[in-house]
Amino acid sequence: MLKLLKRFFQNYTLLNPSQSIVTEEKLYYQKVTSETELKSFLDKLWASDDFAFAIGLSEDNQINQLSFSFAPSSAYQFDFNLFSLAPTQVLEALQDIWTNGFLAKKVHDSKQALTLLNNFYQKLNNSTQESPIIYFENITEDTLLAAYLLNPEESRYSLRELAQEYLGISSDRFSQYDNADITGRLAIVLRKRLQEMGLEDIYLKLELPLVEIIYDMERVGIKVDSQTLLELSQTFEEELKRLSAEIYQLAGQEFNINSPTQLANIFEKLNIVISRKTPTGKVSTSADVLEELATQYELPKKVIDYREIAKLKNTYIDALPKLINPKTGRVHTTINQTVAATGRLSSSNPNLQSIPVNSVLGRNVRKAFIAGDGYVLLSADYSQIELRLLAHIAKDEKMTEAFQRGEDIHTKTAKEVFGAQSEEELKAKRRLAKSTNFGIAYGVGAFGLAQRVGISRSEAKEAIEKYYTTYTGVRHYMANIPEQGRQQQGIVKTIFGRIRKLTDLNNSNHNLRTRAEREAINAPI
Repeated sequence: MLKLLKRFFQNYTLLNPSQSIVTEEKLYYQKVTSETELKSFLDKLWASDDFAFAIGLSEDNQINQLSFSFAPSSAYQFDFNLFSLAPTQVLEALQDIWTNGFLAKKVHDSKQALTLLNNFYQKLNNSTQESPIIYFENITEDTLLAAYLLNPEESRYSLRELAQEYLGISSDRFSQYDNADITGRLAIVLRKRLQEMGLEDIYLKLELPLVEIIYDMERVGIKVDSQTLLELSQTFEEELKRLSAEIYQLAGQEFNINSPTQLANIFEKLNIVISRKTPTGKVSTSADVLEELATQYELPKKVIDYREIAKLKNTYIDALPKLINPKTGRVHTTINQTVAATGRLSSSNPNLQSIPVNSVLGRNVRKAFIAGDGYVLLSADYSQIELRLLAHIAKDEKMTEAFQRGEDIHTKTAKEVFGAQSEEELKAKRRLAKSTNFGIAYGVGAFGLAQRVGISRSEAKEAIEKYYTTYTGVRHYMANIPEQGRQQQGIVKTIFGRIRKLTDLNNSNHNLRTRAEREAINAPI
């Protein structure tokens, strides 16, 4: 405690009381408004071991504020509207601190901070080069990433919300505090929680180092061939016209194919019975329903084709050319590190992760993404990675031995579970075996498997039972993981130690509980 107090007063004995904001908590926030005060601040900063910082933005998303905190309840604040020097002079004076590896830095959302500062320094230096001006060296804390690891089911991790949850600072009092001060305090509390939950390793070795890589991916973007997209747009438009005519002929009238209500009315008119309803009680025309109907009727099959083409055209083919950055000639997506509860990365504005790969049409769209001059695009995928992980985690001897011998696991399952012997039987049963292998890895039940492979629920139930009889380690794992989660207040861990908080494992509602059980089974994989 004495050491902390000594450090506090060493840093703040020169504060001007007239410039400091003091509340009941005695917050020492000094506004830096002159060149002399800037020099004094820099002397203290270079003498410190670490600091927390925060960036404030104007309405047009330009940097107009910076704040730094060396200790709790204190901060140095730069408001460019009050400063005697131009913002460019301030940020130029600060440029070297970001890349200094001896200064440990704490921030909330380091990727956004890196983006904002580089955008500013690009303008400051009138730089036209694509490479960034700065990278952060020695970011030891990112409170956004820490909060995400501790509670991945959440969707919001703002400083205001985290301050209330972890520091007890209510929302109506939050504006009294400096963001750098809040960030510094949170960093201490969250790091302790990470240690307690066994999450410090993944935080330091995976999440923090990944930020710079993701930033580079966003900055570089991906090149798109506009001419290919234009040609595809024309081709897809003709295909939509052809499908529309065929759908109208089968329906006996024209209607809005994109309207679920009008489509349901057409089905009713044609005596196509749909038993499934939406949550609001209307007849469902979802993709799953149409897939079922397509095995019996031609109209639903045509509607499925129409929807796929329309989605590809509207979401990618016609939209991507408008999203090409005129300076770089590339599309720059946002890669989200703290959105998916499973720990996966997601993509938005635009979403470049959901372009279909299994259909010919989807593969045609992917051809529009091209490498820059002198480069090639490399596409790589792990072979049956989910099942290899399942074999390892479940300690299933038969499955593990099959992989070690280099056997095709789907062929093995077709033989041992579904009794396939001849070449013809193997061809027919391998598809069923593949769907069963991956379905069970993701916790699918008899109903889900029946839908996937087009068999009855009783046949699917029998197939799953045969599967568990063959792969006994998998059966034990499937039963054990949800139970372990219940005993740990809904917490399930991945192979890297990442946690999922599945509180519905103890829910009395059957649907919610079984969904949580499927998520628990899938989480470690």
